[in-house]
Amino acid sequence: METKWLVRAASLAVVGSLTWSTQAQAQAPAPAPAAPKKEAEDDGPFAPKGKTGKLREAEQAELTPKQEVEAPPPKEKRITVGADIVYGIGRAGSGTEVGATPIEFKVASLVLGGRYQADPKIGAYVRLPISNGSVNTGESYSATAVGNFEMGMSYNSVMGPSTNLPFDVGLYLPLAQGDRFPPPEDPARLRTFRVNTMAQWSRGLEEDALFAPHRLSIVPRLALRYASGGISTGGYVKLPLMMRIGGQDPPNPPIQGDSDYALKSAVFEAVVGGDFHIDISKNQFDIGTRAWLTWMSSEFVERILPGTTAPSRIQFALEPQLRAAFGPLRAVLGVILPLGGRLAGGDLNHVYGFRLGATYGF
Repeated sequence: METKWLVRAASLAVVGSLTWSTQAQAQAPAPAPAAPKKEAEDDGPFAPKGKTGKLREAEQAELTPKQEVEAPPPKEKRITVGADIVYGIGRAGSGTEVGATPIEFKVASLVLGGRYQADPKIGAYVRLPISNGSVNTGESYSATAVGNFEMGMSYNSVMGPSTNLPFDVGLYLPLAQGDRFPPPEDPARLRTFRVNTMAQWSRGLEEDALFAPHRLSIVPRLALRYASGGISTGGYVKLPLMMRIGGQDPPNPPIQGDSDYALKSAVFEAVVGGDFHIDISKNQFDIGTRAWLTWMSSEFVERILPGTTAPSRIQFALEPQLRAAFGPLRAVLGVILPLGGRLAGGDLNHVYGFRLGATYGF
């Protein structure tokens, strides 16, 4: 009996175990289907492809469009030599003789110069003019005259990456030929005097100290320069003080039929000007204009003639320019146009100048 009970209990245990196992398998979730195999292994959208690291950076740098770097302006040369020629034509009074009959003239003034730049701030320069002209005053003649010798020093203050403040002082030694009142036995001195005067006219009265006979001059000049992005502009003011050194006095009493004259011992001028140029080819060609206004304290030679009107003491001139640079060679072409003042008086007074200049740096 006892044996039968044991067999029956074991059978029930085995059957119960099998029944629980079947139920557990029915309640368990079905396993997820296996992912299909790819032909090639894929590490995702951010997986590196091709070259990586520095090789990839170098490849991208080669493919990236390169930006054009703006070429810097040419470096200033230590030594510069040059020539500035102005050819003037016109009809004008002497400029120092009130009421004088206008004369017709042609004149070419050549200014030779050199500059030494000791360092970016300090420089020294010299200039010497030579002029040749022909005059028609009823009689026609031509003459050649040397002007005053200029020597000067300059100092350049750097105000910023594009702005400079140059200052210079010139001393003009009285070498200019000519005399308004020559002795009767030497009329050639009057001719050279007029040639130097015509050179002043042709340059719009901007450089009188270079051509004034028997004048020792001191000329301080302050400028402001700006250059950036293809634009070059600036302004300047200079204050020539021209003091009489020698020269013949007017005849006293005056010559029969002539007026009385007075030679001024000192003449002061103020010249204010500026310019604006814009590139048409970077660091090679630019186009623009200069302009200046000259005020004179008095005439060099004053004609004393009651009832007459003195010529204007003001002169305004404009000079359109084309400039070029070919390596160390720089050139300028300009036209000087007096727009107002003593040299722009219609038929009686009209003067035009044509400039051609060049400098070469070493």
